[in-house]
Amino acid sequence: MSIADVLEGNDYSFPKEEKKILELWDRLDAFNEQLKRTEGKPEYIFYDGPPFATGLPHYGHILAGTLKDIVTRYASATGHHVTRRFGWDCHGLPVEYEIDKKLSCVRARLCPGVTLTNVDYLTSVGLKQDEICNMASISVVLLGLNPETRLKSVVDYLKRRGVPDSGIPDLVLKHPRIFEYKLSADGSELVKGRARIQVDVVPVGANGEQACAVNYFREGASFMEAPVSPVGPVRAP
Repeated sequence: MSIADVLEGNDYSFPKEEKKILELWDRLDAFNEQLKRTEGKPEYIFYDGPPFATGLPHYGHILAGTLKDIVTRYASATGHHVTRRFGWDCHGLPVEYEIDKKLSCVRARLCPGVTLTNVDYLTSVGLKQDEICNMASISVVLLGLNPETRLKSVVDYLKRRGVPDSGIPDLVLKHPRIFEYKLSADGSELVKGRARIQVDVVPVGANGEQACAVNYFREGASFMEAPVSPVGPVRAP
């Protein structure tokens, strides 16, 4: 290599040099070549979990993959035979989820029998199918609840408390477990064991705007027993 082959300062490009190295590796078939040269040497096995089981790939996955790759490259360089096998059974879940949203297949995949009725009802109050899927991943019992006695009763309660039809989807998305609660005997709140939820529409600001207040509390509980208010909320006039 002559001095003219050494580039410095503004004339040097790391991306271009990296491309040259990658092209060299392709010509040499470097990966398969190192497998041939290390055949018969001690195996090195590095168990790795799925890189993105529940979400879309992002820069963080690339960074973590780079750090893990250093381990296997070092093992190869120090006299080990290192094969790479990718076969995670949940590797395709993010792609499946995006396809479900695109093709509206959530009903066909997740909702056999009575659950299909639940999806129909939740759709009728303004929720989208991918939003229902997200809610069901948080509240695993959601799609098995009776739509008439559980889902509809909660929505009717919210409307009686002053929540407008247009505000129902946003409220239940922010509180996806609200359907796990049942209507109290006097119809003033939602109940789940000792836990209570009361919803009020209250004025906010100087221009008469209104907002929904969702109050969680536990009957007869101290604050240390639950990170919610131990007494009932003050009811809006």
